[in-house]
Amino acid sequence: MEKEMLVQQVKLLSNKMRALLTIILCFAAKIIFAQSVEIDRIDIRGNKIIVWYNLNDPNLSHKYFINLYSSKDKFKSPLVHVSGDVGLEVAPGNEKKITWDITNELGNYKGSIKLEIRGSVAAPFIYLKNASIRKSYKRGKEYPITWASGNMSGQINIELYKANELVWGIINLPNSGKFYWTVPKNLKKGENYTLKFINAKDPNEYLYSTTFEIKPRTPLVLKAGAIVVLGAGAALLGGGSKGGGSSPTTTDLPNPPSTPN
Repeated sequence: MEKEMLVQQVKLLSNKMRALLTIILCFAAKIIFAQSVEIDRIDIRGNKIIVWYNLNDPNLSHKYFINLYSSKDKFKSPLVHVSGDVGLEVAPGNEKKITWDITNELGNYKGSIKLEIRGSVAAPFIYLKNASIRKSYKRGKEYPITWASGNMSGQINIELYKANELVWGIINLPNSGKFYWTVPKNLKKGENYTLKFINAKDPNEYLYSTTFEIKPRTPLVLKAGAIVVLGAGAALLGGGSKGGGSSPTTTDLPNPPSTPN
C-alpha cells in the first residue's frame, strides 16, 4: 500500500554555506501487512529533519522493520544518518519519530528531494540492538564482532563503509552470531565508518551498525618517542666509544705493555 502523505516547503540554514537552502520534501509511506501508516508532521531543527509518523496495528506484538529513503539515489538504499524509531523492532504506536541529519548524509545539499518511509512486519535475519560494535578500532588488530542471529542456518555478507563509500567486504559468512574481524591495515584513519550486514540470500535485507572510528595501531606520539629514544641510545653509544666508557656487555681491551726505561 502506498500513499502520498505530505508535501511541505521548508528552509534549512547551512552552517557552512550560511545561506538558506530551499528543499521540497515529498513524503510517502509504504508498509507491507500493516493496517496503516500515517506521516503526521515534520520539524526542521538546524540541519536535522524530523519526521513524525503513526504506525497503526491492532496487534501490538508485531515488530516492524522501518527505513527512510531519499530520491538522491532514486530510493535504492536507506539513509544511514538516521536515529529514533527506525530500523528493526519498531513497535506500533503514535508519535513515532525519525531524525535525519541531512548535512552529515548529503553535505551542503541544494535542490529538491523526496523522502519515503518503507516498512514491513519482519522476522529479521539478525538483531543488532546488542551487537558488540565498539566506538573505535585499530588498524591491523583482530576483534570479535557479535550479533544475535535470526537464522542460524543462513549466511550473511558484511561490508565496511566510510561514509557512503564501500572500502571492504566479505561474503557468505555463517550467520552464527560471531565473526573475528581483522581490521585492514590500509584503511584511512578517521570517523564515520559503519558495518553493513546483508542477508546473503536476499540483498534487500540489511542492517547498518552504529558508526565508529578507525585509529592507527600505534599512536604517532609513541612512534616519535621511540625515534627519540633510539637517537639518544645511538648518541650514548657513540660517546662511549670516544670517551673510553664501558657497559655491562662490553669487554675492555688489555692495556698495551709498558715501554722499557
